[in-house]
Amino acid sequence: MTFKLLWNDFKKNKLPNGSIILFIMLSALLFTLAILLASNLSSSIDRLMTKAKTPDFLQMHKGDLDLEGLEAFAQDHPNVKDFQVLDYLNIPGDQVLLGDRSLKTSIQDLGLVYQSEQFDFLLDTENQPIQPKPGEVYLPLFFYKEGQVRPGDPVEIFGQDFRLGGFFRDSQMNASLAGSKRILLHQEDFHRLEDLGSPEYLIEFLLQDRGALAQFEKDFYDQVPEKNGPTITYPMFRMINGLTDGFLIGLLLLASFLILLISFLSIRLTLLAKLEDHYREMGLLKALGFRSGDIKKTYLAYLVFLSLLGLVPGFLLALLFQDRVLENIYLYMGTASQPLFPLLLSLLGLVLLFLVLLAYGNGILRQIKEISPVQALREGESVLAKGDKKNLSIQALGFQFPNLALALASLFRRKKQGVTLFLLVLLASFLMVMPQNIYHTFQDPSFITSMGIGQMDLRLDLEGDLLAQAQALKEALDQEEALAKWTPIWTQDVPLSLPNQEKTYLRTSFGDHGAFPIHYAQGQAPQKEDQIALSSLYMEDLGLSLGDKLVLESGQVLTLVGEYSDISNGGKTAKALFPVDLEGARLTTYLALKDPAESPQLMARYKAAFPGLKITSIQDYRDQALGPLLRDLGRLSLGLMGASLLVLTLISLLFTQLILAQERSQLAILQALGFRPRDLARQLAYRFLLVLFLALPLGIGLANSLGQVFAQAILASFGAKAVPFLINPWTSYLLIPATLVAVILLASQLARVKLAQTNIRDHIKES
Repeated sequence: MTFKLLWNDFKKNKLPNGSIILFIMLSALLFTLAILLASNLSSSIDRLMTKAKTPDFLQMHKGDLDLEGLEAFAQDHPNVKDFQVLDYLNIPGDQVLLGDRSLKTSIQDLGLVYQSEQFDFLLDTENQPIQPKPGEVYLPLFFYKEGQVRPGDPVEIFGQDFRLGGFFRDSQMNASLAGSKRILLHQEDFHRLEDLGSPEYLIEFLLQDRGALAQFEKDFYDQVPEKNGPTITYPMFRMINGLTDGFLIGLLLLASFLILLISFLSIRLTLLAKLEDHYREMGLLKALGFRSGDIKKTYLAYLVFLSLLGLVPGFLLALLFQDRVLENIYLYMGTASQPLFPLLLSLLGLVLLFLVLLAYGNGILRQIKEISPVQALREGESVLAKGDKKNLSIQALGFQFPNLALALASLFRRKKQGVTLFLLVLLASFLMVMPQNIYHTFQDPSFITSMGIGQMDLRLDLEGDLLAQAQALKEALDQEEALAKWTPIWTQDVPLSLPNQEKTYLRTSFGDHGAFPIHYAQGQAPQKEDQIALSSLYMEDLGLSLGDKLVLESGQVLTLVGEYSDISNGGKTAKALFPVDLEGARLTTYLALKDPAESPQLMARYKAAFPGLKITSIQDYRDQALGPLLRDLGRLSLGLMGASLLVLTLISLLFTQLILAQERSQLAILQALGFRPRDLARQLAYRFLLVLFLALPLGIGLANSLGQVFAQAILASFGAKAVPFLINPWTSYLLIPATLVAVILLASQLARVKLAQTNIRDHIKES
C-alpha cells in the first residue's frame, strides 16, 4: 500500500520528484567516482612504487665518480638499506627516431638505461621487471599515451636500428611533469652506444627509516662530493605521480558536495511544499488519533523512495564509467593492490550519503509535531508558513509597474521560498564558474611563472664540458638581432649554515632574476648580495620563514626575503646575487624574441652552431608538461558547467511548477481581475530575475575567492603556493549570466502556456 501511494505521488509530481532524483543521482555519481579515483590512485601508486622498489633518495650526477667513496659512505651510514649507481646516457632528442618522427622538439631530457638488478626497476603493464632482448628498445608509457608509436615499430637511436619491444612504467618519471624520460635497452646495446651520448649517473639509496630522510640528505651533502645534478626523494616521486589525478579528484569531490547541497535544498523545498498542501489532512489524521511519528514515517518513506531511485543509478553509472575515468591510473600505475577495497569504500560512502539524506529529511519533518488539529481544521492555515504571510504594501510600491510590484510582494510574502531559490542559484552558479576559472588559470601563459619559470620564448642549457662554449654563445647572443632581451643564469650548489647551526647545500641560481620574473608566494626576489630567496619545498623542509638568517662558509649572513614555487630539481632551489665560484656550474640562458614566430629558425641556427647545446621552447614545454592536465581539466570543467546548467534549468522549472501549484488560487484571482497569462508569466520571471541578480554576483564572487582557496590548497600540497587565480571575464561575467537569464525566461514562457490553460472558475473556489 505504501509503495502504491509513493508511486502515485511520483506520477502526479513528476518534475519535483524527478529533479530531486536527478540531483541525488548526480551527487552519488560524482561522489562515487571521486572515492574510486582517490582510493585507486593511492593504492596504485603504493603498489607501483613497492613493485618497482623506488629509491628513497636519488642524486643525479654528471662528472667524475668516486665509486669506492660512495660504497664506503653507504656501508658506514646506519640508515642505508641498499645502494646502487646506475648508468644513464643522456641523448639529444634529434638522435631518436620513432618510426619517421624525430624527438628533436621533445622537452624531455632523454636518457638510455639498462634494467637494474637491485631496485628501481622499470616494469611492464603487469608490474614485472622488463628484460629486453638485444636489438629491442622499450619506451615509457608517456609515448604510448601520446600515440606516437606502437610495439613492433622501428626505432632509430644514434643511427642504429632497434625494434620497439613495448612500453614500461617508471615509478620515477611516469608523469608528463617529470622533466626526464628513460629509454630501456639491453645492457650490450647500452654499452655499444655508450661513447655516443653524455654519461650521467643515478646514485640511489633505499633507507631503513624513511622518516629520517631529511637527516640522511644532510649527511649525504656533507660527505659526498657527487652532487652535480638534481636531488629527488621518495615523497617527491609519489607527489608527481599523483598530481594530475589528485587535482581532478579534488574538483570531483567539491562538485559532488555542491550538488548534494542543492539536493538538500530541493528536498527541503519539496517536503515543505507537501506539508503545506497536506496541512488539513494531517490535522484530520491527528484528530483521528494518529501520532506525529506515524505521519512522519509516510514522508520518510517518500524520501527513502526518492533517495534510492537517485543513489542506486548514480552508483551503477559510476561503476559503468569507472574504467574510462580510471584509464589513466590503470595505464600508468596499474590496478590497486586490493581491487575490492575501492569498491567497498565507495559503497560505504554511498551508505553514508543515504544516512545523511535521511537525517536531513527527518530534521525537516520534525515540524509535523507543531501541527495543531484544531487550528488546521478551523483555520486551514499552515504553521509552516507563519511569518511569511505578512504582505508588502503594493500601494507603497506604486502602480507604474504593477507586474514588478506584485512580484516583489510575492517574494516578500514567501521569503523562505525566495531564500531557498537564492541559495540554489548561488550554489549552481558557483559550480559553473569555479571550474572554468581554474581551467583559465592553468591555461594562461602566466601560470608558468608559478612553477618557477619566467615568461620567455627559449631556454638554452650548457653544462659540463660544453661550458667551453659559454663565451662564444654570449658573443653570438650579443649580436643576435632577433632577440628582445636575454639573460644568463648560473646554477651552483652552495654550502650554508641554517639558523640552528646545521649545514646544508642549496641549489642556487645567480644572475638577473628580474629580467624574466617569476611569481613569489611571499616577499620578493633578492635585490642585494646579502639576500636570498628559497622555493616553498626548501623552506618547508628546512623549517624556515621570511626574515630568517643563513650563513655562508665565508661568514657572510644572508636574509631570507622571498618564497616561490618551483618544479625543477625536485622542487628545491634558491635564488641569490652574492659572488660565488662558478667553476663546474650549469649555465642556463633565457631568451625573449622580438617575434616568437621566429623561434623554430633560431633554434635550428643555434643547434647547428653549438653542438650539444640544449634548446627548449617554453611553449613546447608548457604544452607537453601541462597538456594532459589541461585536457582533463578542460573536459571536467565543461562537464560540470553542463551539469550545473541542467541543474539550474530543472530548478527553474521546479520552482515554476511549485509556484503554480501553491498559488493557483491567487493567480486565478489575478486573472479574474484582468491580468493576462503573459502578465502573470512576467511576474514569475521578475521573481526569478530579482533572485538571480542578487545570487549570481555573490556566486561569482565566491567562485573567484573560495575557488582560489580551493585551487591553491591542492597546488600547495604539491609545492606550488599562492598561485594567482585568473578569472575569465567573458565566461564569468557574460556567457554564464546570459545563459541563466535565458533559462529563466524559458521557464516563465512555459508558465505562460500553462496559465493560459488554467480554468479560473475551478481555482478561484479554493480562495
